[in-house]
Amino acid sequence: MVTTARTLVFLLGLAALPAVTEAKETERGEQVAPWRVWEVLTSSQWRLIPTAELAAAGYPESSELAGQAGAGLSIKQRWAGNKASYGATLEHEPFALRVFNFGDGEDSYSPERLTQSTQTVAGAMRWQRRWSETFSTDGQASVSQRWAENASDERRLTEASWAFEEREAFGLRPVSWTATARYGRSIYPEYRVNDRALDSEWGVLEVAADYRLAPKVELTAGYAVRSTQYLDAKYDAVDSAGTVITATEDKSLLRQTASVGASWKAVEGLKLTSELELVRNDYSDYTREMEGRDASGNTEARLIRDYEDATRCLLRLGANYRPTEAWKVRFSAAGWLRPYDTYQARSADNDWLEERRLDGGVNLDLSGEFALGQVVLAEGEGFTFSAVASGSYDTQSSNMERQVSFATNYAVTRLYVGVAISGME
Repeated sequence: MVTTARTLVFLLGLAALPAVTEAKETERGEQVAPWRVWEVLTSSQWRLIPTAELAAAGYPESSELAGQAGAGLSIKQRWAGNKASYGATLEHEPFALRVFNFGDGEDSYSPERLTQSTQTVAGAMRWQRRWSETFSTDGQASVSQRWAENASDERRLTEASWAFEEREAFGLRPVSWTATARYGRSIYPEYRVNDRALDSEWGVLEVAADYRLAPKVELTAGYAVRSTQYLDAKYDAVDSAGTVITATEDKSLLRQTASVGASWKAVEGLKLTSELELVRNDYSDYTREMEGRDASGNTEARLIRDYEDATRCLLRLGANYRPTEAWKVRFSAAGWLRPYDTYQARSADNDWLEERRLDGGVNLDLSGEFALGQVVLAEGEGFTFSAVASGSYDTQSSNMERQVSFATNYAVTRLYVGVAISGME
């Protein structure tokens, strides 16, 4: 007999069962024969949910075709107001967007270099507890490892979070709020540029509130602050004599995000959403000396303080449409602008433009899912088969045209068509 994960869970549970000589009673009061006790336990408290997806992927800008695949397995448990899940996923992405870490001789204008193949394996745990009708907590932890076509983009990521949620806050039925704390650590073991690394650790505090204005209209607002400390990334500084030296401290980032939004259930099955978001980046110990050409064509070095301090404004519109139980369609469109405080733009020929850098972009996402059918193995257990399709379009334009290690002007379109299999929840 082949020992699968489900078989192992079955055997462990069977070993834990006491000797049963007479019928047992379920929560609803009906009698269950002794040989069905394990079935009742598994169907009411545990779920083993496998998932798999296989799709054909296309990248129109370079006329490339490839396969995309993903698989996952999660175990979900419920008991006395608690929910827990434990899972692992494996994903192959043939056209992951890559906008940083271009090496010598690589042209970031080239469509072939803007995407790369990546493989990611991840594990996660989650525990949710409802303490009362209105108050609950949610704790999560995950680890992941990413391998990339370019070895320098390999990444190890560790994250943990703890959230509080209260509905009917302050005794008001239409008001709810959440507060979340997160911690993460990102390690790029193969990345070194001028003896600098991307390794960092960060913490996030976030609060959000929802207000149900009407039965079909909901307003949202949120604020988050994120502190990121880079672990090995020292840039430039100026000593008392005016000489450019290496800074003594690694760069760090304080990011603040404020957002407001609204959702409207326009008709049965259709939900429209909108969101306005402001993101402010304030760096410390991130001063850089950069070289460009002046109006006479001579090389000129300039010291740029607070190199990447910037404010981004983003407007996002979305729609979720589910006309029947079988159909799901999602669409979102976002446009954004990001002016920089001190970053001076240069042309593709490395000429100083005497103007600050200004970026803008558009992000479009469309996905659809159609349930093809189900295979039921037992009560509440089986598989759902679906046809899936998705597409995305990401573009950025900037007056900073000197693309060496970062892509600042690009357009990337990715298309996926395939099938998905998911265990019943």
